[in-house]
Amino acid sequence: MKPLEQGLAIEVRGLCNRFGSQVVHEGLDLDVERGSVVALVGGSGTGKTVLLNNLIMLTRPTKGSIRVLGQDIERLGLRQRQKLQLRLGVMFQMGALFTSLTVLENVCLPLAEHTDLPRAMREEVGMLKIRLAGLPAEAAHKPPSALSGGMVKRAALARALALDPEILFLDEPASGLDPVGARAFDALVLELRELLGLTVFQITHDLDSIWHGVDTVAFLARQRVLAMAPAAELARRDEPELREYFGTRPMEK
Repeated sequence: MKPLEQGLAIEVRGLCNRFGSQVVHEGLDLDVERGSVVALVGGSGTGKTVLLNNLIMLTRPTKGSIRVLGQDIERLGLRQRQKLQLRLGVMFQMGALFTSLTVLENVCLPLAEHTDLPRAMREEVGMLKIRLAGLPAEAAHKPPSALSGGMVKRAALARALALDPEILFLDEPASGLDPVGARAFDALVLELRELLGLTVFQITHDLDSIWHGVDTVAFLARQRVLAMAPAAELARRDEPELREYFGTRPMEK
């Protein structure tokens, strides 16, 4: 088991995102502790994907500061930014695997692009990541079209783990999965956090994941993080957005 580092993996202050006259975020603050599993939730149009894209450095915010793994991303040059991005793993919604490649080829692609490892070693590392993601070895040589929805998610997770990231970003990891599959994926993420010392930041709408698969929930509303706490604490809050969101929460056991 890899020891968890202390301190903040992500620190956001005064973040603003505007698109013309549309204000998505205004004065947004967010702290993500190293080694934690955090879910970003909120209603449609609250800017969850916009914030995710800021954090993984695909887009720049209008204003504000973002520190990722101790580095102020606005102060980084292109090469430094690219180097920092290699310390992040991203599992995109619906997997975003290359359909013309096998699972193993998908997983090995980041290794081919960003390391000098020979092919045989890349494939050895790729198989390790595939096993870590809970896929059987025979899935490695199949195209994504031959896999079930749950297996595609795991293949995408294996690719996100290819470069041994310190932060793992997951975009709707439970989307399209049945409740049993979603719970199994949540359990896998928690196991990987413990095994690899990961920080996990995920967008999700899955209430079961929010209650059982994460440490902390960051709730987006009113153009900012309205509240950040474990789900059980947020469910007791009086803000109308939280009451509406958690109104159908499952009974605690």
